[in-house]
Amino acid sequence: GRRKLRENNLDAIAAYDMSKNNSEFEADRIALTIPLAVESPVRVALDGRYEPADGRAIVRSLTFISGPVALAATADMVLGASPVGSASVRGDDIPLKPFSGLAGMAIDGRGRLEAQLKTTPDGRFEATVGANVQDFASANRELATLLGRAPTLNARASGDLANRLEFGANLRAARFNATAEARVAPDLSVIDSARLVLDADDLRGLEPIVGAPIAGRVALDAEASGPIERLAGRARATGTDIVYQDQRVARLDLAIDASAVASGSEGTLRLDALTSLGDLAARGA
Repeated sequence: GRRKLRENNLDAIAAYDMSKNNSEFEADRIALTIPLAVESPVRVALDGRYEPADGRAIVRSLTFISGPVALAATADMVLGASPVGSASVRGDDIPLKPFSGLAGMAIDGRGRLEAQLKTTPDGRFEATVGANVQDFASANRELATLLGRAPTLNARASGDLANRLEFGANLRAARFNATAEARVAPDLSVIDSARLVLDADDLRGLEPIVGAPIAGRVALDAEASGPIERLAGRARATGTDIVYQDQRVARLDLAIDASAVASGSEGTLRLDALTSLGDLAARGA
């Protein structure tokens, strides 16, 4: 049979087969308006099917619309204690201004978001997120300077909740690029490995933040591993042709090694630099 329902904020047209004892539910269109504490109410529209015999949910189209903000999702999942299947969410030309309240500051620009999730019967999952912004602007001058007009973020997560989780992210911004990777225990109590690489190849763009002439290039490479309460790691920072006010550093190499601290040993520090005042070298433990 087919039923049509209109009540308050719900507008639905649904079809189901009574001869199969409701074994299938087909939603031609279900639209729901949800009044929330946001700039505009959220309008949700669903087009999909649920098959109780297999526990399978197929979402051909699920849209979320709030004013000028729109997201579209699809899914094909076998539901249960550990859902198996795939799902995706996508949004194009998303205005950022309505999210100013959530960000805690005035922001503007147009964004694009794409996220995907895949799960397998053995309990593994893989999730990816990609986002970029055009014409980004913010009332926070420091943030606007660091990110620039077109920042891009790509992130991923994979693994299984019974063994190990793996994470990765890459952020490309106007004043720096950053890459992070980690492999951790599901309860985050142990870090098998974690690494952060940051590269700022032109410091001149930071002048609005530091309020003084600055130039040069700096890079950071840091690693960590071990139980959270006894975390050990190492880091190295390098720089070339660095200028700050009237000080110049032609070469900078700073290394910190705390990889043996967890076993009771002391860490080490090494600094080598060629400055406008001459060579500088330091060692410590």
